[in-house]
Amino acid sequence: SNARIDEILTSLGFERVRNSASGSSFAIPSWRALDVKEAADLAEEVARIHGLDKLPDVPIKATQADFDKDAFQRIEELRTQLAYAGLFEIVSVSMMDEAGATKDGVFAASDLIRVSNPISAELAVMRPSLLPGLLNAVRYNVARKNPNLGLFEIGHVFCANPEKFPEERDELAIAITGCVHPERYSAERCIQLDFFDLKGVLEAILMKRRLASYSFVPAEDPRFVRTCCAKLLIDGKEAGVLGEVAPALAKGMRLNSKLFVAIVQLDRLFAAKERSQYYVPVSLYPSVTRDIAFVAPSSLTNGQVLEFVRKERIPYLESASIFDVFEGEALGPGRKSLAYSFVFRSSERTLTDDEVNALYEKLRRRLAEGLKVELR
Repeated sequence: SNARIDEILTSLGFERVRNSASGSSFAIPSWRALDVKEAADLAEEVARIHGLDKLPDVPIKATQADFDKDAFQRIEELRTQLAYAGLFEIVSVSMMDEAGATKDGVFAASDLIRVSNPISAELAVMRPSLLPGLLNAVRYNVARKNPNLGLFEIGHVFCANPEKFPEERDELAIAITGCVHPERYSAERCIQLDFFDLKGVLEAILMKRRLASYSFVPAEDPRFVRTCCAKLLIDGKEAGVLGEVAPALAKGMRLNSKLFVAIVQLDRLFAAKERSQYYVPVSLYPSVTRDIAFVAPSSLTNGQVLEFVRKERIPYLESASIFDVFEGEALGPGRKSLAYSFVFRSSERTLTDDEVNALYEKLRRRLAEGLKVELR
């Protein structure tokens, strides 16, 4: 009430100087002159004393201010994100030799843009990809006893074949190899970087950009090992490829560890749709975890399982994550065992064991019926 508002403000040292049907005016005490400037500050004082928990929830509509970032701003932002991921930037020459440009098996001689008057055969064509320059940087470092690397490059690449790529485009290339923690000791020092470390870097970038739809699917590419290669799809379109570098490209590099590389087309990345971001308060109540293991066909992917669980909309199911995969003769050919951890939590109260058990059994039945898996 107005009377309560007047009472609160006068008790805090504000002096009422005018009172009318349209509202009241208050003089600001000298000791509050630095932080009270306008009516909103008075409202904050009233809310603070009256109790923020007593204020009613009122839905509001807000329009987010936005501006169209140019290519330079987007690339600088991406550089910062990659540096936060622990990678070091390299810059390679935009011209190279024809043999090196076609060595990856993706580009033919007819796909190359040639320099009219090259100063040497090693600088005769414009680079069709950042991969050759990145591999040269890895080779240079490994030869000088620097085997633990996390490198990236962003730059222009060129193609004369419009059926493959535009004449000029921006590309991102990332390379990792070596140990995860070379500064540690004992067994921790020997842990090697792998495909999922590289995938994690890309996922961190995609999550930071709040992309609405992206996925990784198995792929085959002459630049990568056949059983360790995936395509990055953004909004259903191919935007990049990642995997373990094929032995033909890694030959002569004296690598002590496997080399993993990702190549991303920046036009697809920057044109991707972004999802809305909503604030969800952290629950004050404890979570309950249940594990489910089942035998499934080898063709069933983790992504398919998580998507199925998401669509089932099991109440109070907060998260699901895979923690074990097993394949062996005991299961038979074309079969594998998957184990998942499911976390249940309510934002309003503590769940009982009976409630969680009922939801757990419901989820087990849905998995068995919907995915045709054999529960263990």
